Formats: sequence, C-alpha cells, structure tokens
Amino acid sequence: MFILKMIRKAGRFIRGGASPLQIALGAFLGVFIGFIPGFNLLTLLAVTALVIFNAHLGTALLGLGIGKICMHLLAPASFRIGYAIIHNFGIESLFAGVINAPVLAFAGLERYCTIGAMPFIVLAAGLYAYAMIKSVRFLRTVFFGAGEAAPFITRIAGFKPVAFLIRIIFGKKKDVDAPKPMLRKSGVVFAGVVACFVIALEFFALNTAFRWGAVYAMEKLNGAEVNVEVARLSLFGGSFVLSGLELTDPEKPEYNRFQTAEVTADISLRDLLARRLTVSRLSVRGVRTGTRREVAGAVYEEPPPLPDPDPDDPSVFDYFKDAENVERAVRFVADLLERQKERSLERMERMEEPARYAFETAESIGYLNTTATELLRRHPALSVREIEIAEMEILEPVDRYKVVVSELTTAPVMAGKPTELHVFSSGPGAETPVWIGLNLHLLQEPHRLRVNMEGIPVGKEAGFEFSDIVPVRLLGGVARVEADGRFQVEMLDIPFSVTLSGLDMEIEDGESIAGMGPELSGVVASALATFSLYGRLHGRMLSPRVSIDTSKTVSGVMSSLADIGREGITDALKGRFDDIKDLPDLFRKEEGDEDAPSEGEELEDMIRSLF
Repeated sequence: MFILKMIRKAGRFIRGGASPLQIALGAFLGVFIGFIPGFNLLTLLAVTALVIFNAHLGTALLGLGIGKICMHLLAPASFRIGYAIIHNFGIESLFAGVINAPVLAFAGLERYCTIGAMPFIVLAAGLYAYAMIKSVRFLRTVFFGAGEAAPFITRIAGFKPVAFLIRIIFGKKKDVDAPKPMLRKSGVVFAGVVACFVIALEFFALNTAFRWGAVYAMEKLNGAEVNVEVARLSLFGGSFVLSGLELTDPEKPEYNRFQTAEVTADISLRDLLARRLTVSRLSVRGVRTGTRREVAGAVYEEPPPLPDPDPDDPSVFDYFKDAENVERAVRFVADLLERQKERSLERMERMEEPARYAFETAESIGYLNTTATELLRRHPALSVREIEIAEMEILEPVDRYKVVVSELTTAPVMAGKPTELHVFSSGPGAETPVWIGLNLHLLQEPHRLRVNMEGIPVGKEAGFEFSDIVPVRLLGGVARVEADGRFQVEMLDIPFSVTLSGLDMEIEDGESIAGMGPELSGVVASALATFSLYGRLHGRMLSPRVSIDTSKTVSGVMSSLADIGREGITDALKGRFDDIKDLPDLFRKEEGDEDAPSEGEELEDMIRSLF
C-alpha cells in the first residue's frame, strides 16, 4: 500500500502537480536545511518557509538528504572557507555584531561550516533544481506530451484500459501553467498551531524545564544532590524564583552544605535573546548551613580528602576545632579562583593566535562543531550585576548582617571590572565590617581584603574553640577582628589583630603558656579579661600560616594586666622577658653560636603556644 501511494505521488508530480517555481523552491530549502549543521534559527526559518510557502515537499526531502551527505563530505573545505570569510576579509567586526545581537545570536552564524557552506549551498541547490525541473519536463513530454514527441506511448495510452490505469496511478492531468498560490493554507494553520503551542509552554512546561536545568547545573558544581521545591521562570517577565533550595554536603550526605528559603532574580530579556544570561539583581533570603536532611542526598563526586595536619608546622585551621568546613570553603574558593585564572589565560592565548586555536579545536571536536564564539564574543556568557544575601541564620542576630556581591561574571577580563564583596552591618561598629575586592580582570594583581568586625561571640557555646594543640580552653568572650592585606591562591600577606574581651578561659592541667609555668599561667589566664593578638597571615590559601608580632602582643598583655591592677603578675612577666623594649636584642645569636635561637624566635614560639 505504501509503495503504491509513493508511486501515485510520483506520478502526479510528473503529470503536473508542481510548477518549476515550486520545484526550485523545494530544492533550495531542502539543500539549505541539509547543509546547516545542528538546529538553529536559520534551520527554523527554512523549515517554516517550507511549511508555509507552496514548495514541493518531495523535492525538499530529497534535497535534504543530498545536503546532509554534502555537509559531511565538504566539512573540511567549508570550515576553511568559513574561517577565511569571517577573519581574513576585513568583516570580522560585522560578524561580531551579528553574533552578539539579540535574536541574530541564535542564527548559528558563529559556526565556520555554516558560513563556509553558503557557496556550496548555492551551487548544489542550483544544480539540483535545474536537474529536477529538466527531468520532470522530459518525463511529462514523454508520457503526456504531443503524439509526435512520444508516438508509441501515445498509441498505448489511447486504449481505454491503459488510460484508466494511468488515471488511477497518476491522477488527473493538471495545468502546469495555471497560477499556483504562494502560501499553503494547511502550512499556515500548522505554523499557527505551533506558535500557540510555544506560547503555552511559557505557562505549562517552562518551569519544569527550568527546574531541571537549574538542578543539573548546580549538581555539576556541587558534586552532590540538589533539591528545589518550587522553580518559576518567566521569559516575558524577565525573572525567576527558586524556593526551598538545598545543596547536599558531599562530605556528610545527611546534612546540607547550603540551604536557602528563596532565591529571586531579575534577568535581562534583551541579553537572553543574545544568548547570554545577565542577572541585574539576585536576592537570596533565609540562608542556613549544616542543616540535617530528611533523607541523605546522593553524592556524585567524592571531594578530595583534606591533608593530614603537620605537627611541626600547623596551619591556621589546625588551631581550631571543627575547622574542616571552613577549610573546605577556603579550598572551594581557591579552586574557583585558580580555574578562573586559567580560563582567562586561555582566552588571552586564543586572542593572540586565533588560527591555531580554531584549527586545534576543529581537530578535537570536529569541523562541524567549531565556532568563532570565543573569538568574537563581546560580553560574558553569564553576568550577575548584584547579589544580595540577607537573613543569614549562620550569623546572630539574623537581621544584623547583609552580604552584597557585585560584578560576578564568567569572563572578568572581558567585563573589565573587579568583583567586590561587601558585608554590611546594622549593629554597632563599622558599617562595612568586611570588604573583599577580587581583581579577577587583572591576572597579576593580588586581591584585597579588609576586615573590621566586632562583637563576635567566642567559646564553647558559640562553637568557637581551640584544638588540642592549644593548651587553653576558651569558655566565653567577645572578639574584635581587624585585618587589611593582599592575597592570591599562592600568596597571603594579611596583617591582622584580634582583641578578645570579657574572656573566660582555663589552662589545661599541667600546661603553661608563654613559658610562665603552670601556676603563673593559670593566674594570668584567670586574671586576663582583655587580650590582643597581633600578627600576619602568610603562606598559601590552602595552607595559611600565622606569624605573631611578639613585641606588640606581649606589651598588650602586660598593659592589660597593669590596667586591672595586677602589677605582681606584670612584674613576674617582666622578670621572665626582661625589658620589653629590648626584645629584639634579647635573643640575638652570639657570634659562633649556631644553635642559639634567632632574634625573637623563642618568645614567638611561646606566644604561638597560646595561639
């Protein structure tokens, strides 16, 4: 039945079912669709034209097959021609404008094989259309033309049984010269139905697709299961909402690494039509960490284990209990900074040698998949102008602090602006207790950090305790932290001071601090209500080290004890450390004494035994 149906269609086509214009239009659209790699706006427009205009579908389908075969066979040549047209003819800025323009960005003109295939499309479609039109005219002349053109066929067709059979197979003869309508009514109706279906997706299926895409992207970054209760995306409204967001902790799948009540964002529809996502404002509310999950989350990528602490050279993390989460957060940030720097360096290399990059990429992923996007893109693919994080339950009180991040992009060098993080406070102290400036757009420039926070609770109840390597139990108190310095992944240079007030601490049994002996250490610990520690963070982000300013720190201890009337303890300390003003000379090596402690080393070790 199918074979007979196809024969009838071919027969009707030959007898006069299509005009030369319909054949030519079908041939061109079919070859055009076949030559275009992938599915993009050009393909969509060509399919729409094929459906709406009265082009011959059979010719188009055959042309589609011819185009696909030629697309693969001519891919190397199309790639080279496309590269030459885009980069070597002085019209690179024109293509850059098209690729970055709204709507036109979806046309697929960034593919070298699409641009390079245009001469082949014109040539192949022209030859194919000419051959089809000539063949159809010849067959029509043979089977249905004048008697002198086909006398034998005409005599046979004169018999009524044969004429009846031809009528059944080929249908009624049509007037080829009769005017044909330009539009296909059924095609117009079909296009209208599809348009209504696309609009309906905005209300029914778009949220589901957005939720799936958001979860997939975050799981790739998190390495573990991500859950979203509600996801809403409005393309026409330019916004999206994520509610009940939970990110599983890969280290402890029973807990969440990050949880938030709601995430809302305003997005630029114009930039979205240019194939880039620009979020003008991203608002995060109700942030919590370390919350227990109802069901343990799946882990897709095991995080690398933390290195074992070095007892001879402990890092800052080794001085505190339960610092693993902080250490992992620092490692996560360092990894992001390092990867961002690598991507920026790769982009600079691509811009310096575009030909080498294009041809190496073509050898790696194929000619048909290689594009000029990375060479012609003018804006980052993802940009977030401002992120506001409020109602953070990880800090008390929850409404005191607000975090604002500005200019976060996937291509900082292209954006040309630093990424800044501000922590704003509505409580006492500095209005901006923390500021971080990430110079991601300047590859060799270090990042900046300023901290001026006060009223930070410390002690066991606050979850801030020293580890076992510190002979002090910190039971309670309030801290003020000040710091101002520079950092990179491979370099830290951050001078700091920590002032503890309202101290309540104890010395471990039999232990001593600063070389004072257990009894005197206990007296100092119980009497010291305020303590200031001065030093500098150095080393690397992944293994930060601390150096103590011993002169300044011990002077502060003595001043604090003197202020509260403990002159006896102060005298004991002076007797131990001699004159504080002469500390640099106190431990100076004698000539020839290689084993003597260097200048200030012994005293620094004593202070480090405390912190």
